[in-house]
Amino acid sequence: MTMQIASTSTVSATTLYNLGTTDSLYVMPDVHLATTETAVISSGTAQSVQVMGSIFSSSIAIDLGGSVTSNANDRVIVGAGASVSSGYSGAIRIMGTNARVENYGQIFGTYGVILGGGSTGHATVYNEGTISANTYGIVLYAG
Repeated sequence: MTMQIASTSTVSATTLYNLGTTDSLYVMPDVHLATTETAVISSGTAQSVQVMGSIFSSSIAIDLGGSVTSNANDRVIVGAGASVSSGYSGAIRIMGTNARVENYGQIFGTYGVILGGGSTGHATVYNEGTISANTYGIVLYAG
């Protein structure tokens, strides 16, 4: 398992970080990531994304765990002063049991947070910041 570190701001028309099945990501303060595609994507278990800067995507900004039934224990932390936003989709989407989002900053999208907790697990949102959305702030899908 590798911790990738986003240390420079990037604007692109492609996925910025594909974490595969094992990597995690730390976005440093004052780093701004923007793309027209999904900014951060993964398909594994026990992966995390910690955002201390900002991520913007026209699509899903952070998309962890591809399956409600086979992924587990993924986590997103949005730090104080940080932001994750999406132009026309979910800002954060995590699929899998025991998914967790901790927000101390700002989350915004058509859907703020989309969680899939599975039929046997659970999903948690801990919010000390702001989650706002055009449609729903938090959406939970069961298995």
